[in-house]
Amino acid sequence: MIATLVIGGILLGALLVAVWDKIPKIWRKICSFVKNIVAFFKNKERLEQLKQNRNLKAIAIKEKLESGEFRTVKCLFNTEENTIVNPEKDAEVVTSETIDQELEQAFGDKDMIVLS
Repeated sequence: MIATLVIGGILLGALLVAVWDKIPKIWRKICSFVKNIVAFFKNKERLEQLKQNRNLKAIAIKEKLESGEFRTVKCLFNTEENTIVNPEKDAEVVTSETIDQELEQAFGDKDMIVLS
């Protein structure tokens, strides 16, 4: 599913695969929109980057795995350079048993949302 996502004509899945080993990964019982998505992007340094560079977008991607668990990827994406910014620090993968209702509503029927 992630492999088919396109932003600005760029196949986002291919970019994620290229940096996958660099992205920190965590596990949560429930992935919460406010606690796990919004809080990630409200980090002072990330907010400052988003304010200073209009080409940066706060991206969240949700995927339901065959196991029934969910994988949620959060990252900063530079639309001018078509790159995931600093994957070691400004990206994160959350695998969870479930997602909260607010997260489900935020994504609706989409696999990706842009928060900035």
